[in-house]
Amino acid sequence: MTDSQPLRRQWNLLMRLNALRFGATVGELAADLEISQKTIRRDLETLQAVGFPLEPVEESHGRKRWRLDGELHSPGLTFSLEEVAALHLGRRFLEPLAGTVFWDGSQKAFRKIRSALGNQALRYLEKMAWAFHRTTLGQCDYADQAELIDRLMIGIEDRKITFVTYRSVHATEPVTYELYPYGLVSHRQALYLVAFAPDRREIRHYKVNRMHDVEVQALPFNKPADFHLATYFEQTFGVYHDGSEPTQVRVRFLSTAVRYLEEHRWHPTQQITRQRDGSVIAEFHLAATEEFKSWVQSFGAQAIVLTPERLREKIQAELRKLLQLYESKSDRPQTSNAKSRR
Repeated sequence: MTDSQPLRRQWNLLMRLNALRFGATVGELAADLEISQKTIRRDLETLQAVGFPLEPVEESHGRKRWRLDGELHSPGLTFSLEEVAALHLGRRFLEPLAGTVFWDGSQKAFRKIRSALGNQALRYLEKMAWAFHRTTLGQCDYADQAELIDRLMIGIEDRKITFVTYRSVHATEPVTYELYPYGLVSHRQALYLVAFAPDRREIRHYKVNRMHDVEVQALPFNKPADFHLATYFEQTFGVYHDGSEPTQVRVRFLSTAVRYLEEHRWHPTQQITRQRDGSVIAEFHLAATEEFKSWVQSFGAQAIVLTPERLREKIQAELRKLLQLYESKSDRPQTSNAKSRR
């Protein structure tokens, strides 16, 4: 199924048939979902083609009633204890999306698993799952934005012009923007909308937490056929993208940071060369260095940018300012001459 197909509409169609034990005619589905019969027929054919167990049951006068085969419900979906444990463990990675359709779906699935297991097996699963802890430092909470995210998904999948009321980090009041939503990106436990802003004639990013309202319009927009999120971000170091041309970035990491550096794959373009003194030179090809700058600075004195010169100058300026702040008398802790009381 290509990303040009209206996935959300087809998902709603599946959910409607799943709720109807005896199925429904094309006309009934069209009326329920407020979609043309032609679109319903096309979506049914698409869902059949990708493998969903949909079947037409012919009634009197040649009328067909479509239903979702019960094999999808339980007999066709069987899991081993190992698979159930993996599903339970993986469910925890959806916690940043609590309140959304993704989280609700995982909750419903595990309730079914729980009802099918005995107490002993369930306790075993819980013991395994809680042996793994995922930190929540900086995690965003989307429990109150479930409907908002749902609308964004409709705008993305149906390629509909979407109005987003947004308050940027420096703004005092929210502003409504007309956007062409291309996709959602998860970065450091936060969601970002990637969208074309027609008023600025460029692609921009919007943090979902800062959205106050989303309204999907009936008018469609044309998404470039060659646009893919993975390709768009392949030369960035996160989600920051300023449209600049890629440049080579070289950083020397001292020997005390080498092991930690080599334990991770930080970027697809990275190349690490060991030096005789135990340090390494790490090279990257990046189109934007704002997030990279923050990452390098997190290593403190164990990482020194070699090139490009403009990145070195930015870091030097920030370090001078930081040093001035630490040396400022106004920011020093106040000492008290008062005697302690016993």
